[in-house]
Amino acid sequence: MEALRVLARPRSWALWQLPTPAVAWILATEVAVAAATTAMIAHEGAPSPTSWVRGSAVAIASVLYAVLTRPTEERRRAERLRLGQIEYVDQTSIFLYSAALLLPMAEVTAIWVILRAQRYVIARRPPARWLTTSAAILASALGAHLVADTSPTPSWLPHTVLTGTLPSLPVLLAAAAMYFAAQAILIGTARGLTDRRWSPPALLGTVSDNMLIVTTLLLAAITALLAAVTLPSLALMTIVAVRSTRLEHRNAQLAAENAIGLVDRLTGLPTRHILEGSADQLLQPLTDASVAAGLAVNAPVAMLIIDVDHFKRVNDTYGHPAGDEVLRAVASTLAQSARRDDVVGRWGGEEFLVVAPATDLPEAVELAERLRRAVERLSIEITAAAGGRTIRLGELTDQRGEIPGCTVSIGVAVAPTDGITTTTLIQAADQRLLTAKRTGRNRVHG
Repeated sequence: MEALRVLARPRSWALWQLPTPAVAWILATEVAVAAATTAMIAHEGAPSPTSWVRGSAVAIASVLYAVLTRPTEERRRAERLRLGQIEYVDQTSIFLYSAALLLPMAEVTAIWVILRAQRYVIARRPPARWLTTSAAILASALGAHLVADTSPTPSWLPHTVLTGTLPSLPVLLAAAAMYFAAQAILIGTARGLTDRRWSPPALLGTVSDNMLIVTTLLLAAITALLAAVTLPSLALMTIVAVRSTRLEHRNAQLAAENAIGLVDRLTGLPTRHILEGSADQLLQPLTDASVAAGLAVNAPVAMLIIDVDHFKRVNDTYGHPAGDEVLRAVASTLAQSARRDDVVGRWGGEEFLVVAPATDLPEAVELAERLRRAVERLSIEITAAAGGRTIRLGELTDQRGEIPGCTVSIGVAVAPTDGITTTTLIQAADQRLLTAKRTGRNRVHG
């Protein structure tokens, strides 16, 4: 519903704020692609029953792929936008390219509509930009379809009732080149007219982007070849495509983690490993022998486990990238509000941990209250996945009503009273965090 509301207000689109040449190019592109696609569908006529069977199989595989990769794609797109990188590659092209080679244009267009509707809800793009990209993708499919339409069926291919024309290798290459060129020219020109940057990276993307394009088109060609011979092979290629997308995302994550080291990639805070190391080091003097001798009385160490309230509702309603924005805002506030010697890090998920040296229970509770109030005062804006609309937390609603503004619940434990190891202190703080949650949230329990 949110997606439909945004699309239904074209006068509010950011398109009209672009330079006039860019607006003219974008509108001309969309009109031309719509006209050419309509003409091709009229020329080819209604698909045959055999074609509908094959098209249905490709559509089912496309939907399965889009659903199974949605969380991965959502995070990848949000991360690229956060880093100021332009989104170039969506591996749904594996199935759209295959459809362009094997199906009449009416079915290709239907699959394009299905895939683009699936991706719109996670695109985090203004409607005008999403429509421009969608038009360029349809133009790519149309171009590949025109090339493949001239391909004869190879003599070695066994004919079955589901086998249509299978492109030869030269035509596969030509169709792939057409698929790439159409998007590169249409989207690249729109970007150049908008940003007035005409360098190859700005127009065509980075080397890694283009390597992913090559991989995607290679998988698409294999999918088309196998689907032309036997439709059940689409199930195998769907699994391969899902694994390819997830592997690409994981490789990007590993590269970022290796570059950053022991800092959490999302929040910029120390990771769990650093937190445990800091706690172990501070707790080292609090050995059983030291406590027995009374040497640790003046060296307490406090641990605060902090959990973001109602975080799952934000994730479920507005997507994981919106949740990521909340986590980044909370992390920044905690780091700024803590004391100089405190170690603030991300413990995992929506939980943070503060290791506070030389801090007894009253001081720890005071520190926790300071952090709680700082988060409570936060004004956080998140970006809706559908349409890229900016929404302020505290003004959000879901099926259960209004989602409250950002707050945290905090559990406090202090060594040596609650234990002298990191594990025992964490367990004690975690139990008190649960109590804070059960008694109403947005509170400290120590």
